[in-house]
Amino acid sequence: MAIAFGLVSRNKYLTGQQKLVQARVYAQGLTVAVLLASFAFETNDMNKGKGRWETIKVLDPNDPTHKHLIEKRIHHERYAGEDQWRGSYYLCECFALHFFSWHA
Repeated sequence: MAIAFGLVSRNKYLTGQQKLVQARVYAQGLTVAVLLASFAFETNDMNKGKGRWETIKVLDPNDPTHKHLIEKRIHHERYAGEDQWRGSYYLCECFALHFFSWHA
């Protein structure tokens, strides 16, 4: 917001309120651009099979012959305890990833 206000404040034809509104709009646009860029990086990693989530094949625990494999999504932490603080947000993220990957 401060950077956006610094850019807008150079315009001598705008009032203080107009500068504040314009700075807010610029800051919101920058926020959306950063989110889209991070989404693109995460999608690229997911398509390469890298990133925080990985799909692996494991033995089906309900199959007594142990011949059937099922797919399971596992989460990689960059360091031990990285996701410890997440709590309910982490559960929502897991549900969203599972829901959208299931409906794709």
